Amino acid sequence: MIKAYQHQFIRTMMIALSLILLIVLILINILNFVQLYQKINHKIDYLIENDGQLPYYDEMKKGPENGTMYETRFFTVEYSCDQIIDIDTSHIASVSNSTAREYAIQAGGTQGIIDDYYYRTKSDDENKLIVFINIRNQIDAIQAVFISSIWIGIFSFLILFIVVYFASKRAILPMVKGIEQQKRFITDAGHEIKTPLAIISANNEVLTMEIGENEWIKSSQNQILRLNELVKKMLMLSKMEESREMEKVNVNMSECLEKTLAEFRPLLEQKHIHLKKDIQKDVIVKADASCMQTLINILLENAQKYISEPYEISIILIHHNRKCILEVYNSCEPFTDDPNLLFERFYRGDEAHSSHVSGQGIGLSIAKAIVDAHHGKISAQMFHNGILFKIEL
Repeated sequence: MIKAYQHQFIRTMMIALSLILLIVLILINILNFVQLYQKINHKIDYLIENDGQLPYYDEMKKGPENGTMYETRFFTVEYSCDQIIDIDTSHIASVSNSTAREYAIQAGGTQGIIDDYYYRTKSDDENKLIVFINIRNQIDAIQAVFISSIWIGIFSFLILFIVVYFASKRAILPMVKGIEQQKRFITDAGHEIKTPLAIISANNEVLTMEIGENEWIKSSQNQILRLNELVKKMLMLSKMEESREMEKVNVNMSECLEKTLAEFRPLLEQKHIHLKKDIQKDVIVKADASCMQTLINILLENAQKYISEPYEISIILIHHNRKCILEVYNSCEPFTDDPNLLFERFYRGDEAHSSHVSGQGIGLSIAKAIVDAHHGKISAQMFHNGILFKIEL
């Protein structure tokens, strides 16, 4: 049980911290991109304003870039009446005049990117100037920050996982203690209640022998039986929720189901319940045999106890995708609550689990505990005139 709560805590914390880490790294990359983009635009704006020429060095030193404009690799192409009249590649060694001409022909619109060059166009009625700036260094810087972010994210995730893992036991300790105390109370109280119930039952038997049977003694005996059944189920539920090693063997669910149906058949016939079954042969599941028998008993008992017109029970057992699928359907009065609330302790639906039917509302809680202990799934689905319980193991 502690392991289950610990894993849930670790999973929740890691999802939350991973989202925060991811958002921070994304923001860092966005800010880095925006800053580099602003620097490139500042440089190309400066060149556009100066018609593609660099000012004197002393004048540039007074500007905000502190002379870094001289480290910028760029070239310009000038048009007049849609004809190239000047190409300046003096500020970049890797681009020839013919290459610059090809880039100028490819350039469309007022700005854009061609290969490693960002360009901007300045035009008037007849003349047009295109400035191309090499942004290879900026692209490399963006990629470097992105790759660094990935590695930082991976290492940070591992560090966070280690910290959360070692802190998880301490974090869930108060909750685990509370649950353990609750279970201990249920177990101790259950055993303590058994003794007075046995004494009261014995006293009733003595009174019956002395004064004979009457409705008061019979009513007391029925309540004693009901309390005994409740204590038995609560102890079983507490036991199922404990983290314990179960003796898992290959259980033939088909045979277990057929055997249980044979035991229930007289009761079904007495209530005039129509039974439909589709049981695949030799459906094997690795599980605790006694738990599987209890699970089947609970589902069938629940189906016949809360049935209503047209008094139909349908049972399907198949093996599908390496899973054992058990479906139990019974006709019943519809109710508006979420049918999965039926798995809560002591919950009884307004109509389908009404007060005129005997029971403690704990049987389906035991069924869910059994399925959870076997790492399976159990669900309930309400239809217009019935309810379906589905188990996957």
